[in-house]
Formats: sequence, C-alpha cells, structure tokens
Amino acid sequence: MLCYKTTPIDSHLPSPCTLLNTREYKSNMPCISGLRNKSYNNFRERLIQKPDIQKYYHDRGSNSLKPFIENQDINVYNQNTKTWDKSKVVDINLNKYRTYKVETDHGTLVRNRFHLKPSKQSSLGSSSSDHFQTTV
Repeated sequence: MLCYKTTPIDSHLPSPCTLLNTREYKSNMPCISGLRNKSYNNFRERLIQKPDIQKYYHDRGSNSLKPFIENQDINVYNQNTKTWDKSKVVDINLNKYRTYKVETDHGTLVRNRFHLKPSKQSSLGSSSSDHFQTTV
C-alpha cells in the first residue's frame, strides 16, 4: 500500500503522500535524485489542468454521431441474440441522454445512440434510383 501512495501521479506531480504531508517518503521504487528535491509550488494548477489534458487527448480520436429523424429506418442491437434487428424511430428525446423510442417487431424500446445504427436501405434510399435510370 505504501508503494501505491508513494508513486507519483504523473511526471509533473508528486505522490499523494508528498502532497498530503509535504515530505518525501522512502520507497523501493527507483527515482532520479534531482526529482526528489524538486519543489511543487504549482501542483494545484497542475491538478486542475489534468482533466482538461485528458479531455484533449480523448477528443482527438472521437467523433459525434449524427442524430436520427422520426420514421427513419434503423437497426437496433438485440442484446439477447447479439444481432442487429430492423426497426423504425418513433420518438426522439435529445435533451434526456439523446434517447430514441424505437418500434421493433417485438414491441417498443427506448435506446440511446450507442445501440442504434442507420439501416443500409435508408442510406441508399431514393438516391440510388436517380443514378440508375433506364433508357428505352
């Protein structure tokens, strides 16, 4: 337990024991001697910045999903059979956790965007018929 408490939070912040008691504890972890005498005057600012830094690195690789519209054909994930079932959006509540009321063959479900994906038929839609016109 002492090893856990004496491990630094990150490369610019001291260990929790050092922050709490303002002194270094002995540890069996190797450490550069120059880091032991380092003063941590601005550790509060660094602790406040840490969530912002984590958010920056998380947001680099994430993207937001497009919202659905009512009566749009979609696929909903069935957790029992581990398959995607065809369904249709009945109602949208974007204010409350971006939830959608979905009508399936088995009844009405309430799901968030994570369990829903657009149907391939709805994405093709009428635009595919515009490209392939037959001439006689």
